[in-house]
Amino acid sequence: MSGKSAGLTAWQLLFEYSPIILVGGVTDLFPGFMVPIIALTEALNFPLGILGGGAGPSLDRMFAKYQVLHGTTLLAQETAKYPFANSTVAANAVVKQPTEVSVLMICPAQTHFSMYSKLAIMEAFTSILDRHNLAGGTYTIATPSQIFTNCVFRTMIDVSSGDTKQVQHAWQLVFEKPLLTLSDAEQVLNGFASQIERGVQLVNPAYSGLGSAVSTSGAAVAPGVIPSAVPATSVAFGPTGIGV
Repeated sequence: MSGKSAGLTAWQLLFEYSPIILVGGVTDLFPGFMVPIIALTEALNFPLGILGGGAGPSLDRMFAKYQVLHGTTLLAQETAKYPFANSTVAANAVVKQPTEVSVLMICPAQTHFSMYSKLAIMEAFTSILDRHNLAGGTYTIATPSQIFTNCVFRTMIDVSSGDTKQVQHAWQLVFEKPLLTLSDAEQVLNGFASQIERGVQLVNPAYSGLGSAVSTSGAAVAPGVIPSAVPATSVAFGPTGIGV
């Protein structure tokens, strides 16, 4: 790590060499119930002080390096597919969706010895991830734009290219941040949709629908679907009939 500032080394450790943290699940026996992914792939070097700033091996010799892939979602919401009366209604008729983050794990064999040790490391790595997932563990993924918490593991896919002669040297890890908390569930529907769900009467002419005023003698109905529309006549429903 010589020749690099402490700040650069810390940045590389967080975003390039250990951006994934296991939470809960198989980490219940560890302090804080969290384990960085570098502790799984660097089991031999981890106790030597890599994360503590000790004189561990160079970062360039790490088993795996990680990179956030394009397509990572920061915000996602679903819109209705039916026509809207105006833009206000369209902007409010949305439902919040889970977000997704994909991380590329680059782990080529760097030496003749690592060609043989890679199989053992990868088998142990995937076995721990599988046990962690089955135990209900979650993940925290650090990216330069956002820290994703409470993520669940979805898939690990071989995305190795033909740039090198090595096979299975790049893996895509896909995580999803679902709507887990009660506050998230309450915010799935925004203000307008929540009012409809609760049966609240909407009297603001900016929204679609028929506005009505109820009196003791009957109901007077005025068209209110288009906010700017002015009816040419009004129709009153009385006890004896219809008057124009």
